[in-house]
Amino acid sequence: MRLFVASLTLLSTLSFAQTAAAPDASGKWKVHLSVGGSDSEMECNFVQAGADLSGSCKGEAGEAKVTGKLDGQQIKWSQPGDYNGTALLLSFDGKLDGEKISGNTTVDPFGVSGTFDATKAK
Repeated sequence: MRLFVASLTLLSTLSFAQTAAAPDASGKWKVHLSVGGSDSEMECNFVQAGADLSGSCKGEAGEAKVTGKLDGQQIKWSQPGDYNGTALLLSFDGKLDGEKISGNTTVDPFGVSGTFDATKAK
């Protein structure tokens, strides 16, 4: 009986530790973009509910709502935008590593790509 109780306690502790270590993208992030030879900055505020990501990003062109997903450390989000009257979609695909995110971004329909780095705002 003691072994059974000890096993349950150990399993509960391991399960809690695994849950506690799950990546969390919620909060404010400072994002640096390098796309098509141009650098820009924006601030994103993410809300994570399970694997779903929502919120908004604000940069030189204004503020846009984001939608995305978090799968382990893999994070993806997209946001609509506008360039000289042409609608566009910024897509981000990166890796969440604690308080840093880095990865690639694409701008459709222009077919332009680049990189981004983000740090969690304090």
